Amino acid sequence: IGIGPGSAELLTYRAGGLIHTADVILAPRSRISTSSLALDTVKPFLRDDHDIIEHVYAMNRDQSETVASWKEAAQKVINRIESGKSVAQIKLGDPLIYSTSHYLLQELFGALAPEHIHVVPGISAYQAAGACFGESLAIQEDRVTLMTATDMDEVENALDNCETHVLYKAGRSL
Repeated sequence: IGIGPGSAELLTYRAGGLIHTADVILAPRSRISTSSLALDTVKPFLRDDHDIIEHVYAMNRDQSETVASWKEAAQKVINRIESGKSVAQIKLGDPLIYSTSHYLLQELFGALAPEHIHVVPGISAYQAAGACFGESLAIQEDRVTLMTATDMDEVENALDNCETHVLYKAGRSL
């Protein structure tokens, strides 16, 4: 479930309802954080009897460590589902844009029937940023490019091909 850019007020009605009614909440947390920002964001929708799994995940470029971490999370989800529970994984932003949810979804689609897996979109960071400034991201035939800023030469090459660039993972590059 995409929960948007970090404000409970920006969750969709569907996201809030599914979080509230789920039996289990899977909340990702990075190793360097003491709490899950995603979990903090959805507190208004949580019940006292929720089974909360805070999954500490690898957030680095070691693909084998990342995959192993999400295999572990997937097994926890599968175990809960097989015991008859509903599970909601919450994810800041949208679960399909530069998201660690990809790794969990890969594992779940390999283990569960597709009709048991649902993806709920969320407001993306770039949409929230545009809204903060009241700035249109594209009008008429404008093109929008989403890309990482990990290779600034590629970013420079893209500048001639698009009116709006949304750069993710830009912290170390800019």
